[in-house]
Amino acid sequence: MAKGGHICLIVAVLFVTMENLPKVLGSTNQIVKYAYSNNGLGTYSFEFKTSDGTYRKEEGGFLRTKGNNGLIVRGEYGYLDPSGRNHIVRYIADTNGFQPEIDEQNIRFNDRRII
Repeated sequence: MAKGGHICLIVAVLFVTMENLPKVLGSTNQIVKYAYSNNGLGTYSFEFKTSDGTYRKEEGGFLRTKGNNGLIVRGEYGYLDPSGRNHIVRYIADTNGFQPEIDEQNIRFNDRRII
């Protein structure tokens, strides 16, 4: 009985996988922009954008401020949901943890404090 249950489970998983495969393989989104940079000293940046408007950009490195050294990552990503609403998330992750940002004036790329 247990052996038959395992076979049914495997068949069910294969069925679900095969049913969703055309959705994944049939995607027509193309990468329209891609950039990556790593200076070899711990600082990096990257960004990409796809043909459906989904994008992400991020930079990270060592933060050098008076009395507070550590790692920092800043970035944002955005996408259109199925109803057509645009979603944008901006964030900072540093010694204070992950901090989503709502005010776009608070995030600037190419921060001079990152070495």
